[in-house]
Amino acid sequence: EREIPSDDPRLVNVARVLDNLQLRLGPRRNFQ
Repeated sequence: EREIPSDDPRLVNVARVLDNLQLRLGPRRNFQ
């Protein structure tokens, strides 16, 4: 298992995209 720093640019980008998707789709759906 690799350890990825929490401030990894790719990880930050993915988190941002997921947040945008959740905002667009609304609170009805949860993505794991």
